[in-house]
Amino acid sequence: MQDKSALPADPAPETDAEGDSLERSLKLPQSITVVTGGIIGVSIFLVPASVANTAGHPILALSVWIIAGILSACAALTYAELGAAMPQTGGIYVFLKKGYGRIFGFFYGWMVMCGYGAAALAIVAIMASGYALRILPSDFAGQASGTLVAIGFIVISGAANLLGIAKSGNLQFVLTVVKVGLILILIALPLGAGHLDLAVFGMAPNPALDAPGIAKALSEGLLLTLFSYSGAHFATQIAGEIKNPARNIPRAIFYGFGIVLGLYLMLNTTIITTLPFETFRYSDAVAVDLMELALGPIGAYFVAISIMISALAVLNAQLMSYPRVVFALARDRLMPQWIADIHPVTHAPWVAVVAVALISVLYILSGSYQTILAAVAFISHSFTTLAVAAVFVFRRKYPDMPRPYKVTFYPYAPAAFILFSIVYLGMLLVTRTWESIAGIAIVASGLPVYLFMRPKAKAQEAELAAAE
Repeated sequence: MQDKSALPADPAPETDAEGDSLERSLKLPQSITVVTGGIIGVSIFLVPASVANTAGHPILALSVWIIAGILSACAALTYAELGAAMPQTGGIYVFLKKGYGRIFGFFYGWMVMCGYGAAALAIVAIMASGYALRILPSDFAGQASGTLVAIGFIVISGAANLLGIAKSGNLQFVLTVVKVGLILILIALPLGAGHLDLAVFGMAPNPALDAPGIAKALSEGLLLTLFSYSGAHFATQIAGEIKNPARNIPRAIFYGFGIVLGLYLMLNTTIITTLPFETFRYSDAVAVDLMELALGPIGAYFVAISIMISALAVLNAQLMSYPRVVFALARDRLMPQWIADIHPVTHAPWVAVVAVALISVLYILSGSYQTILAAVAFISHSFTTLAVAAVFVFRRKYPDMPRPYKVTFYPYAPAAFILFSIVYLGMLLVTRTWESIAGIAIVASGLPVYLFMRPKAKAQEAELAAAE
């Protein structure tokens, strides 16, 4: 990374039709927690048992998390280069639009607004509400509606985001610090109780784990874990509001993802070395098992609080990120221009925030969020793969583009992620054929909107080019 004096000046603030602008007011610590808090969700508390069951041996189970972390780090490093070189609101939308053409960016933005983004918000809010109800007294929890609580979480987080990026960033910082602290306690308490057993790594391997069996176990385990590492791109989606983006976007991704990787490996090592492997691999509540080992029955409440706060941090990071993609679509006239309206006081893209929040609430009320999320898994990862591959496009098409950071281990790091993603997408097509087709159809449903808006987008591009 270059030193600060050599970095390019911050780009001009992005403005709406009335001249109101986004503010570059998000500092590095808050940017880091957008990455860390946006990645660490609910799955890390649930997936380790499934990974262990698939792997069949402690060493293989831990290896899955290490390999998935390395592959995801390859993507994160690529996002760092692209985000620092193009620090504009929209992130992956910007990379796809500039790398492959306007229609690729549009379809990604359409998927975020009507598919993956809104559905992900809905399912995270539902998970947070489920664990919130476990904490409440039974007489209240029995009457409370999980749907209403989930909607309440979206409304609260949405309201925080309407107050501007600085305030929503401060909320993200608090939620993430608390979350990380709770996970560290989850790691430390069982070890402090004297339950460490490193001998488990020397257990006899399953006779079925020959070379093909190991390859199968690793590939199936990677399918389970890769999603748990996704979210480093959140820093690029809000790039238009990060201070000193050329310096801070790469650092936010490095530090944010590094914290995640360290916590994941420590937590999985703790689980593997403190719980009987042949027992926890079949558990549906491995985090509860871990804390009950150290605290007794009260451990279940500790885990419920941890998962709820973890989910709320993800929810807030999503509401900071996804509406910025929708804002970018409207900024470029690929959606009605009023959607890009910026609040004159808080400088938040308030219409986009409200729009994404409302769509997610509709998904909660209809109960369709799980179906939508499953359907767009294939197309969503396809866009992610194209975004990472865009680094090769930009290196070739724009060799003189200022790059405050260049991908470490280029071209091997992005190539490794792309090659694995091709295999991963192939497996999704085979195992979830109809869901994948449905996801493609959801994205394709935006084509009439694109065709209608394209002349306006072209006209705006021509005006901007003439003004330069």
